[in-house]
Amino acid sequence: MKQILFLYIITALKYPIYDYKWQLSRINEYYKKDNILLEKFSLQIPSKCEHFANQITFSEDFKHSINSFFGVKDIYYGNFKDSINRIIPVVIKYFGNDNINKIILENNESFHINHNQSNEVEIIENLKKMFLKQSHLEGTKFCSESKGIDRFIDLWNHNKSKLLKIIYLNNNIQLLLLPILQLANEKEISSSNNQRKYQIPKVYEICGNTMYQSYDGQLLLNYFNSSFELKLKITKQLIIGMEQFTEGISGFRIYLTDFNADNVVFNEETEEISFIDLDNVIIVDSTKILEVKSHTHEFIECLGCFAYIPEEICSAYISDLNYFAICQFLREDLYKNVKNGFLYPIPKKYHRKLMYLLDTCFNYSSMLKQKYASRYAIMKELLNEIDNIIM
Repeated sequence: MKQILFLYIITALKYPIYDYKWQLSRINEYYKKDNILLEKFSLQIPSKCEHFANQITFSEDFKHSINSFFGVKDIYYGNFKDSINRIIPVVIKYFGNDNINKIILENNESFHINHNQSNEVEIIENLKKMFLKQSHLEGTKFCSESKGIDRFIDLWNHNKSKLLKIIYLNNNIQLLLLPILQLANEKEISSSNNQRKYQIPKVYEICGNTMYQSYDGQLLLNYFNSSFELKLKITKQLIIGMEQFTEGISGFRIYLTDFNADNVVFNEETEEISFIDLDNVIIVDSTKILEVKSHTHEFIECLGCFAYIPEEICSAYISDLNYFAICQFLREDLYKNVKNGFLYPIPKKYHRKLMYLLDTCFNYSSMLKQKYASRYAIMKELLNEIDNIIM
């Protein structure tokens, strides 16, 4: 711990964290790097992106600055003014993968020399095959075929270059998944419902592999010691969120394989959660699965990790993996410590019923179908219990 603190001090002296120009410099470096890639394919980052970056006032919060400077992921925090001069908090994430982009360039180096329509179609097919191999995508599995990719990327902005979308897809699934889900949110909000369907950050701009998205609150890690009532309100939203991902969009079901308190935030003003990290996912094109069968996930012993069998999920019309993940999170941590479950400690007067539902959900199997048709049925009963408590 002392060595880490010493490293912080030495680095801060050499590169003062209060000099926020280093953050803008990094973002401009990302733009430059991505433009080198995109120009090879007759594409480019929109000219408005440089102006947008220059409008950002970077966060003076010490914790944010430390995380940006030393963090493993390329994430930065700041603010910008919207069209009516409101101060809007923003999170800037860089999703570029240097190794992937190097492979993309090496495998398609003749494109910029012999650029024509047939050549572009061939490149797109090559990049789709590369994506489906999945060997380069940490945490993402796309269960479909080439035509399924076409259908998926067409869910986002028809005016965007198909080639650009395929390049995004190979770098990080979130560069497409978040805008696709946001479009669904915008349709939902414009209707009489006036609420988000998917609990995700708003995407303000995508510039190459850099995404500007809304700052939606603090990590769920900060709420383990909150009041039981607040934790129940958060739990209700988590369950509904997992239900929406399981339902999916246009037949594409979304299963979260790295669900934890680091990947969800809570906004105390709006009292809403957002899932902020969706790169560890399995996306299943359920429209291509002829046999309508469901997959019941069974706990796999794996201390400190979340284990599952991708082939079982990919071959099922629908899986209850998301419901298992939320039950485990509420009940215990990945080391089977119930004291680290999100709902711990459950007050005595609610303990018996809630723990029964969580235990039944966690240990669910076909043997329990006489009482509960599925984990989804248990989730519905848990939601009813939560409503009875917090009403």
